[in-house]
Amino acid sequence: MNQLEQVKQFLETQPANHRVVEMILDEKKVWVKRKQPLENWRDYYKVIVTPGLKREIKALQLLNRQQLPVPKLIVYCDEFFASEDSGQALPRYLDENSLDLTQRERVFYQAGYALAQMHQQGFAHGRPALRDICWDEHKITFIDFEMHSGKPCSAWDQSIDLLIFLHGLYYSLEDGAPEANAAIQGYIDNQGYTRFTKLQKKVAHFAWVLPLLDKLKGIAGRDLRQATPALKLMLKNWS
Repeated sequence: MNQLEQVKQFLETQPANHRVVEMILDEKKVWVKRKQPLENWRDYYKVIVTPGLKREIKALQLLNRQQLPVPKLIVYCDEFFASEDSGQALPRYLDENSLDLTQRERVFYQAGYALAQMHQQGFAHGRPALRDICWDEHKITFIDFEMHSGKPCSAWDQSIDLLIFLHGLYYSLEDGAPEANAAIQGYIDNQGYTRFTKLQKKVAHFAWVLPLLDKLKGIAGRDLRQATPALKLMLKNWS
């Protein structure tokens, strides 16, 4: 039985509403992602507003060819795809407190370095939330490319990448400054200083928001509060 048939057979044993499942394929752990199940009106809405599985498959094929830090695509069809295991998502390590500060700085340095690698090739992730960044104790891998355009992107797209990444870090760690600084340093160290300064100029368009965010700090929700340190870090002088 070939790999495609093995995955199909396995999915028949899984609940239909489990969109992402793990399995052992040829003695290796892989993750299988299938189409969005249509069980209620919210699912139909998701299908309308997100490009979905086919776009993600195309994105992974493209990024695999560029040897970028994304999962290796193993097998796919119109209904699903299977990709290699990439370790745990970063929030899992933070929630379990399994890493000390030095280790966290090393991981986030690697994450910034890997994001710069993607940007060097002219691509952006599209939404690099921490849950979409994995670490297997050796390397960083980005997952979930349903929002990926499948083509090279603009400096604006890359600046949004960095902002989303930093915001997620501060959201997960109230005092995330050491890890955030390590992430930016990793980005810059991967031939990213010139690119980073260009992205800073893009982000500078948001600078006018900072005084307003400071005034709202006492009543703002966590999402809004953590936007402030992310913006300030992006506008910091890194020379």
